Amino acid sequence: MAADPSPTAIYEGHPHGPVGMRDSVVTITLDGKPMAARDVALRLDNYLEVELKWQGALEPGPNKIAKDLLVTFEGGTTAEFLMTSHQMHFAGHEEFVATARISPLDLAGKSKGSATALILNGPRLHPKAAPIVLVYENYEVSLAPFEHFRAMEGRNERLPLQPTISHAATLQTLDGKPFRATRLYEFLSRVCGFLGFIKGTRVGYGQVRNDAHNGFRCLGFTKTDRLHALPGWYHWALQDELPELFQSYMHLMSTDDARRSLGRALVYYKISNVTRYDAVETAVIMSAAGLETLAGHVLGSTGGWTPNLIRNVNLAEQIRACARLLGIKGDPADESALLAKRLRPKKGQPQGRDGFSLITEFRNGVTHPGPFNYDLDIFDAWNASQWLLEMQLLVLMNYRGRYQDRRLNRRSYAGNLSTMPVGA
Repeated sequence: MAADPSPTAIYEGHPHGPVGMRDSVVTITLDGKPMAARDVALRLDNYLEVELKWQGALEPGPNKIAKDLLVTFEGGTTAEFLMTSHQMHFAGHEEFVATARISPLDLAGKSKGSATALILNGPRLHPKAAPIVLVYENYEVSLAPFEHFRAMEGRNERLPLQPTISHAATLQTLDGKPFRATRLYEFLSRVCGFLGFIKGTRVGYGQVRNDAHNGFRCLGFTKTDRLHALPGWYHWALQDELPELFQSYMHLMSTDDARRSLGRALVYYKISNVTRYDAVETAVIMSAAGLETLAGHVLGSTGGWTPNLIRNVNLAEQIRACARLLGIKGDPADESALLAKRLRPKKGQPQGRDGFSLITEFRNGVTHPGPFNYDLDIFDAWNASQWLLEMQLLVLMNYRGRYQDRRLNRRSYAGNLSTMPVGA
């Protein structure tokens, strides 16, 4: 297969599919027997899943849809597909439709030091700025939004469930040496993890194509969350800060221990933002899980706390100690009148309660059986918890610039940036 001089151009104006693909299918095997297939067409369907259509000769046997289906692509990779449609035409042929069981589908091939990819449900970058370039060690990626994504942003569209092709990615090795496929996919996964921290939800990648003639590629996309996300710490006015922050993010996640603990905290953070749409109680639990996971890592690796000490200190003390160890000033409940009202001393309640203890009260209250009364203040408790998680992650990435305080979004405007609450 010849290299496409502009492999991402065909996706402009197609945020959702269907979009045709030029990859060649060599053989289609049904139940261990090669089929005489014609008019074979490969595409991304309406939901951006890899779909294969073809025709075959009219043959007896109506149960073809339940048989094992293997597809071999040019380059030798064989993949398992699931047949979703089988129609028999008495004009003398049968029509078949199948989708790949695994997505993305990795196909072997040659390699050179450049490649392209697509980003799925990516964040909003500066509407007029040039492509953003992120570099780490020997890898560089340039990200540019498609014009259809810019137009969707301009119309303030809300497409919460349908996956959307948002950005084109151009990748290269800085020393010009060929990519190793596994390393390229790992780097793209890290890039999407970073973009997900910017946006607050999972961002996916797919349709990766190495620029070599008959180069390796992957078809389809990784998992992603809904396109629309509630505002968090990032605003597009901060785009110039991203290259340096990406370096810090990659360095922070460079060890196995960090990827296990901080990576899990980031997963909880993103899940919390997504589940906030459907069940704020679940969002509160996930956010507190992120704070607990991050506190355990920081207190154990930097604060000298032993595992036994961490187990015997309550969650409020852990997240408070973590925040102070990182130099974060203030109280997560500072910007909420509803939470301030809840913190006023009442008969029978412990003295010295603050936003840290309040976060854990909400987490425990919606998790354990027993009476726990709440109203709209639970949304402020969730926002305070997510704000604290964002501040801790940003401090760990050595970020000291400005940010968008999510706690102010109800009575302020997007882009009214605040200074990081970190002591000297």
